[in-house]
Amino acid sequence: MPAPQQPSILDRLAARLFPAGNYTGLLDPQTQQGLQHQSLMNLGTSLLQQSGPSPYRIPLGAALGNALAQSQASFPQMAEHALQFQAYKSQLAEQQAIAGVAAKYPAKPGMSMADQRQRMIDIAGELLMIPGAAAQGEKMSALIAAMKDSTGAKREPIRIPDVRDNVVGSPTHGLIGTKLLDPDTYQRVGFEPQVQKDLLAIKPTNDNLQKAEFGAAALAAWQPLEKIRKANPAVEEEVGKVMASPSFVQAIPGFRSAGDAVSALQKAGASTAAQNYMRAKWAFLDNVVRTRFAGARLSGAVLQQMGQEFLPSLDPGANEQVRNNELQAMLTAQGQSGFDANPQLWQNAVKRHGVANVDLQALLAGGSGDTQLNTIRSRYP
Repeated sequence: MPAPQQPSILDRLAARLFPAGNYTGLLDPQTQQGLQHQSLMNLGTSLLQQSGPSPYRIPLGAALGNALAQSQASFPQMAEHALQFQAYKSQLAEQQAIAGVAAKYPAKPGMSMADQRQRMIDIAGELLMIPGAAAQGEKMSALIAAMKDSTGAKREPIRIPDVRDNVVGSPTHGLIGTKLLDPDTYQRVGFEPQVQKDLLAIKPTNDNLQKAEFGAAALAAWQPLEKIRKANPAVEEEVGKVMASPSFVQAIPGFRSAGDAVSALQKAGASTAAQNYMRAKWAFLDNVVRTRFAGARLSGAVLQQMGQEFLPSLDPGANEQVRNNELQAMLTAQGQSGFDANPQLWQNAVKRHGVANVDLQALLAGGSGDTQLNTIRSRYP
């Protein structure tokens, strides 16, 4: 049996400078190490920024202390973003596991009442063994109990709560409530409406509007960025190499547009793919920054702060974290737009920006993120 791989000097240095004790057991080791490596790269970038011409000499100890303090201060925020991203992935995995259990016990035409009840028992039993799905299994217990035959007794209708009445002509059409089904034929025998939540009464705030509009614009700008990244797997390392040069680092706070950043890459001899990457990344960041700070634009200290979170480096692991940060930024904007209470605001925004078919949850799972493409593929197993 091979001996376990020992941590490198770089791993030990990153762990010493950026301890993740508060997140031990919450973040998986690979993500934790990626965050520490990215923080170490941020430390180096900050040191390079202080090495340029200055009217007074900055002692090495002071420069190192300032850079370390800045990088350590940003580490908790990066870790929190990683935790949120990990939670989204965990939730998606649970949903997929539940769907897998249902597919394992498919309904068959002509099943008897006893067979249907046994199918529900089998599904509920497996759901109880899946972390996060036990609640679904418990909800099914009431349905299973209603399916049990009681000879000579009038059976109560099956009650399915929290559904919308879609029967055209029904007096409760469009309302949300409890659907009543005959326990033998499963035909609808009634509908009990519940107190309705008036979505029109949920008035979006200016902050909700800002998150939705610029979050959707960031999603639209992210698509060409992802396309460039997939077509040129080494492009981020190339950009990271150019950005590691002291002259480029010193020039970053002075950039005022995508043209300034692309021109700097061009002067450094970067490829066309690298220039296109920077142009697309700038468009993405220019919208993301406005989901965080009202009226903000990419320049000066704001650009420097955003760069530490979203610009690539020479470390492939850190670059993977950069992509995760991009997805997390868009998911955060979606949530802060009031999506859970009133998703229509976000849906209208993504429709205006031509990205209504992009599924962020599918992107988290490593899929294409295109709901129409996924639907077509499902027809041809």
